[in-house]
Amino acid sequence: MDQPRVPAGSPKGGQWAKSSSGATSGAVISRGDWTKRNTPQNQIDAVYRKIWEDFPDPTEGIEAAEQAWAGGVADSGEPEAAYLVQQMPGYFNYRSDIESRVSSVFGENVPLYRSVDYEQLLEWKGGADIGPKGFSLDRKVSENWKNFAGNAGRKQVLVKVNVSPSIIVMRGKAEEQELVVDVNWISFNTVEVL
Repeated sequence: MDQPRVPAGSPKGGQWAKSSSGATSGAVISRGDWTKRNTPQNQIDAVYRKIWEDFPDPTEGIEAAEQAWAGGVADSGEPEAAYLVQQMPGYFNYRSDIESRVSSVFGENVPLYRSVDYEQLLEWKGGADIGPKGFSLDRKVSENWKNFAGNAGRKQVLVKVNVSPSIIVMRGKAEEQELVVDVNWISFNTVEVL
C-alpha cells in the first residue's frame, strides 16, 4: 500500500503507521502528530534540502548569475542577474528542477514573504514593472529585514504572497531561504499586507 489510509468513519482521523519495511501496523498516528510533520518550518526545511543541499550543481553561467544575485532579500545584489540567468545554457532544466522540487512540498501554492518599501508597494499596486525580486520562504527572515536598523526612517511593510512554482526565476540566497520570482506575474489583489 503506497498511500496511508484514514480509518473508516474517521474523516479527520489518523494515518495508519508504517514500519520501516513499509508494512502497515495497527498503530494509528494521531492527526496532531501528522500535522506537526507538515508545519511551515518543516516545509521550509524540506524545500531548503531539495533546492540547496540536494540540488545538482548548476552550469557555470547559472552559478555566476546566482552569485551575482546574492544580495538576498535586501536587494543589494545585481538585479540584472535574474534576467541574465534566463539566457544561460541549461536554464530550462534548472528552472524546471526548482519548480518540481518546490511543488513537491507546497503544491501549486507557495507562501513567500518580503519586506517591501511602502513606495515600492504603491508602485506595485499601480501596475509598475517591478521585475524579479527575492522573497523568503521564512516569514522571520523578512520580518528581520523589515526591522533592520538600516531601514530606520523608511516605511517598510511585510507582505505575503502565495505563488505558483512556475513563476520562480531562480534560487536566491540560501541562508535566507530566498526564491527569486517575477513580481509582474503576481496579481496585486493577492498580496497580503501583514
